[in-house]
Amino acid sequence: MPVATDLVVFAVFFVLALSVVLKVDGASYRERPKSADVLKGDTVTLHCAIDGLPPSEMVQWYGPPDMRHISSGNVIAKRFKGRYRILGDTTRGEHNLQILRAANSDEGDYRCSTLSLDETAEATLAVVDPPTVTVTPKSSRVMEGESLNVTCHVDSNPPADVDWRKVGHALPFRVDNRGQVLHLDRVSSSDAGIYQCIAENGIPPVGYGTFTLEVLFTPRIRQTFDTKVSVLYGQDGFSLECVAEGNPRPQVRWRRQNTELYMGNPLVLSPVNYDVEGKYACVASSPGFASVDKETFIDVVGRPEVRDSSLSTLTIVEGGDATLICEVASDPVPDGITWFWRDSNGKETIYTAGITEHVAVREERTSKGVKSLLTVSTAALDQAGNYMCRASNMFGSDQKDFRLEVQDSHLTLIIVIAVTTVVSLLAVIVGVCIVKKKGWISDDRDSETSSVSVSRPVPPVPGPDMVDREERDGKPEGLYEYDVNNGTLKPRPPPRLDKDPYSIGLSYPRLVNVLPSYATVERDQPKSPDPDLQPRPSGDGECAPTITELPPRHSGLFECKAADNPSQRPPGYNEIHAF
Repeated sequence: MPVATDLVVFAVFFVLALSVVLKVDGASYRERPKSADVLKGDTVTLHCAIDGLPPSEMVQWYGPPDMRHISSGNVIAKRFKGRYRILGDTTRGEHNLQILRAANSDEGDYRCSTLSLDETAEATLAVVDPPTVTVTPKSSRVMEGESLNVTCHVDSNPPADVDWRKVGHALPFRVDNRGQVLHLDRVSSSDAGIYQCIAENGIPPVGYGTFTLEVLFTPRIRQTFDTKVSVLYGQDGFSLECVAEGNPRPQVRWRRQNTELYMGNPLVLSPVNYDVEGKYACVASSPGFASVDKETFIDVVGRPEVRDSSLSTLTIVEGGDATLICEVASDPVPDGITWFWRDSNGKETIYTAGITEHVAVREERTSKGVKSLLTVSTAALDQAGNYMCRASNMFGSDQKDFRLEVQDSHLTLIIVIAVTTVVSLLAVIVGVCIVKKKGWISDDRDSETSSVSVSRPVPPVPGPDMVDREERDGKPEGLYEYDVNNGTLKPRPPPRLDKDPYSIGLSYPRLVNVLPSYATVERDQPKSPDPDLQPRPSGDGECAPTITELPPRHSGLFECKAADNPSQRPPGYNEIHAF
C-alpha cells in the first residue's frame, strides 16, 4: 500500500516538472488573431498575445500585400507609419495591431508570430464598403425617336447588385436593363422622367444614382372637344378650351377659318348669334416645330334672327315697283316666312309665298337660312303702309317692320321741276360770283377812270400866267375851284346841300380821278357861257338848271346857289359851281 502511494506522488511531481521545463524552453499563443470585417474608413484592431516569449525575441506582424513585414516589436515599418500602430502590454506578451482609416488596400491576410513558436496564426481582414453610385450622363435632352444609353458606375465591397427603376412609373417596355447600363431605344415623349440606379451589397446604406431624361417632341392637341359643337342661340358666355402638350410647351390659340384673326384660349363667344357660326381651328405652336391644328364646327341652333341689313323705309313713285327684302338666319330653317300689311285704315292683309294681285312673295335659300322678297308691282297710292316680316321655328320667332311710301306722280314732277330750277339759279349765282371774284368782268367806267388817274398825274398849281392865258384864249375847260396849299393842287370838297331832286353830283372820292390837267381858278361866271348850262328860274326862288346832253368835259358836281343879296345880282341870276 505505501509503495502505491509513493508512485502516484512521483507521477504528479513529474508532470509538474515537465510542464515547467516546457514553459521555459518554448512560447505559445494566449490569444490568436481572428478574422474581421471593417467598414471602409473606420478603425480596426487585430489582437495577438503570446506566452513564454523569451526576452530576446520580438513579435512580428505581416500583412498585405503578399505578407509584407509590418512591425517588429513596437517598431512599425516606414511604409505603414501613420495608420498602423502596436497596442497592449508588451511585458505580458500583448502585441495588438491597430489600423486607422481602413482602406481597400488594407484588406487581406495578417500573421502574428515569433521565432520560438512552432506554428503561426493568421487572420483575414475584410474592408467592406457600401455602394457608391455615379450615373453618366446625369441628364439628357433628346428628340423623340432617338436612342440613348445610360451607365451606372458602382463602387462597393463586396460587389453590389444593380437595378434600374423609373420614379413614379414602371420602366418602359422598350428599355433594355443590362445591369449597370440602361438602353432606351426609340425614345418617346412618355419616356421622359427621372430614372434611378439602385446598388445594394448588404452593407448599408443602399446606393442610389439618378438620371433625368427630357424628350423634345412636336405639339399634340388632346381630344377635349368634338369636331362639331352645338351652341344655343342667345347663350351668353360660351367657351371652348383647347388642351395641347409638347416640349417646349406650346402656345395655344384659336383661329377662325379663312381668316388670320387669332383669339385666346379658351375660345369665348358672347353673345352667341348666327354670325359666330362656322369653323374654328385650335392652333398649337412650339419653337423648332411646325404648328399643328385641330378644327371644330360651331353650330348655332335656336330661334330665327331677322337680319337688319335692308332699308326699313322705302319711297317710290306711283306706278313703280317696290321690293322689300327679309333675310332670316335660322337653324333649323324657319317653318315659314309670313308678310303682314297694314294700310292707312288699319286693315291687315297676310301674304305668303306665291303671287297675288300686284304682290309677289318668293323665298331663296342662303348659307345662314332663308331670304324672303315681297315685290309690289305698279304700286298705287293705297298700297302704302306698314309691312311686317315674321319668321318662326320650334325655338321661337322674330320679325322686322318696313314702311312703304308711295308718292303722287304729279306732285313728284312738280317737286323735280322746282328743285331743278332752284339748283340752276344757284349755279348761275355762284358762277357770276366766281367770275367777278376772278376779275374776268370789269366796269368800263372804272377802268377808264383808273387809267386816267394812273397815266395823267395831278397838274401843278396854276399860276397867274396860266389863268390869264386861258382867259385870253377864251376856251374855259370847266368851272373849278382850286386852293393853293403849300404848292399843291387839290379840288374843293363838295358842299353839303339839302336833298334836292334837281341836285346832280358824284361822290367826293371820284373828283380827283376826273380832275382835268387844264383846270382853271376862275371862280366867276365864265365870260362865254356854255349854252348847255343855262339856269332856269323857278317861281319859288329856286334855280333849276336846264341840262341837255353834255359833252364829257362837263361831267362833275354842280351846285345851285342863290345870291346872298339879290339886289347885288341881276334878275334870274344863279351861280353854278363845278367841282
